[in-house]
Amino acid sequence: MGQSQGDGRLAVPPRPGERLPLAQYEPTELRVTPYGLLLYYNQTIRLGSSVTLDLTYHPNQGLDEQAKVTASLSLSS
Repeated sequence: MGQSQGDGRLAVPPRPGERLPLAQYEPTELRVTPYGLLLYYNQTIRLGSSVTLDLTYHPNQGLDEQAKVTASLSLSS
């Protein structure tokens, strides 16, 4: 049986009226712990921005090695 894997991406879209591309960041640190996926981002986001965190987790435990869990979280101030 394989080992669990995870991936995450933090995206910061431009503010309305800004002509900047979508900023995407990889985690500074990513660990699969006995309690779940731990992602650490060391980014400063401007006040008034929104962020989206996309997560993918491959548990690779049991009979289905292709199992995948995804989640998308959006926050704005």
